[in-house]
Amino acid sequence: SYQAQAFAGGLMITKVEGSDMQTNGGTITVLNAGDSEVSLKGIRLMKNSVGDIECQDLTALSDGSLTSGETVTAVCGSLNNDAVVYLADRDANNDDTESGSTNVKERIIDAVCWNDGSGTHEACNEAGDPIIAAGLWVANTNVNNAHNDGIRLSSAGNNDDGLSDWEAIPEFGTLLMPIASVLLIVGYNYRRKETEIN
Repeated sequence: SYQAQAFAGGLMITKVEGSDMQTNGGTITVLNAGDSEVSLKGIRLMKNSVGDIECQDLTALSDGSLTSGETVTAVCGSLNNDAVVYLADRDANNDDTESGSTNVKERIIDAVCWNDGSGTHEACNEAGDPIIAAGLWVANTNVNNAHNDGIRLSSAGNNDDGLSDWEAIPEFGTLLMPIASVLLIVGYNYRRKETEIN
């Protein structure tokens, strides 16, 4: 019966990126996919809902609010190969007071779990885990981040179907292959025409 603010628009995580996030941490992009401005008062970027570990308070970012379609980036240190990040609201009553724990389902807005090809984080593997109980993720499912380049929503603003909405960020070399192929073909055709003219 609980419906998070991220569903049908609102604040949501759209990207988790970084090289070797276990050592260097990650940069997380948060989007306001709603139609109106959203206050960041009380919004926290968290990791490990079992341990209730805060990465960053979003209140001070982007002048304290996000307009429709605006993004903000936050940092989360030493993310595991099997990990989770989530958004929680400590001002859930919107009365400008912050209280209570961020690891209860009523405070959690959005979440994503990933692994390095196998394994599951302890905050993503049981029905009672806050992000699972909130209906934001399905237990024992993970976005495959085997290349350790990060993960992203396939379509920014669309996260209603959990795992199937996410994908690994392609490796840098994979992105360059189509460009290299085109350049080789163009170069070959140019050389061929030059040979035919001579």
